[in-house]
Amino acid sequence: MIIEYCPKCRKVQNMLTTIEDTTVSYQCSVCNLFVRSEDSSQKVNQSCDKKDNTVINFSGSWVLNLEKSKLQSPPPESSIFHISHSEQAFSLERTHIINGVPDDFTIDLTTDGVTTRKNIRGIEITARMYWDGESLVSDMIFQQGKEEAVNIVKYSITDKGQTLVVEEDFTSSEHKHHNRWIFNKNEAGKPV
Repeated sequence: MIIEYCPKCRKVQNMLTTIEDTTVSYQCSVCNLFVRSEDSSQKVNQSCDKKDNTVINFSGSWVLNLEKSKLQSPPPESSIFHISHSEQAFSLERTHIINGVPDDFTIDLTTDGVTTRKNIRGIEITARMYWDGESLVSDMIFQQGKEEAVNIVKYSITDKGQTLVVEEDFTSSEHKHHNRWIFNKNEAGKPV
């Protein structure tokens, strides 16, 4: 396993490497996190505040649990998130069903805090994603003409990887809401 960034503070290329036999040790030059990796191991043994000592991965298909969610905006009939997360690459494909009609949104971001600009359906989006402890945070500014909206979304995994919690704060000149979306992991093979 090669570690390109610190699993705790997420700084890129700051890991000091020591190799002994089949064990590779890393120490972060920023937060002093010590990471030790066996040659063939996929798990990371690290002295940080993660409960299970593994690097968090948000990948999976996540189905909205409306009963557990607390939404200030009008809820969709259903929603599914497909997330692909690998190292610093984060891709989200979201489909809300509203009045029987699918509303799709897809965005690709990096988790290193680098700002990216995209145009999706005529809306200029300035976005960045970064780690906040064990959560990923996405800051997005949407601009269409003179109208501007800000959407800050915090993604967290709970229940031993079975629940995705999405805290969303949306602000525009016409709307302001806080949503707490709860998604259950869709097990392979189950229809959505």
